[in-house]
Amino acid sequence: MFKRSIKKTIGKCGQITFIIHSNEGNHTVPHIHASCQEHQIVIAIGNHEVLDGNLPRKQTKIATKWVKDNKERLMDEWRNYAFCANCVNISSGLHQ
Repeated sequence: MFKRSIKKTIGKCGQITFIIHSNEGNHTVPHIHASCQEHQIVIAIGNHEVLDGNLPRKQTKIATKWVKDNKERLMDEWRNYAFCANCVNISSGLHQ
């Protein structure tokens, strides 16, 4: 049975929105999606490396710093949400 991917916004920093997608079975690296207007990037949570996408340099620097500053909480969120079956809402207390 196909599981629909559900997006969960887990934080914002200025105009940048951070999202985790559930059921992204083709991704093995814990990561977060960061978007700003029509641009987006995918950032590895563990080492803050940009895996894909295109944000302007300034926003990329802000986004990677935000991921670094929130690394532990993001890893918890990713473990609890990225592969969840029921996709429950998990409260977050991330730095903004």
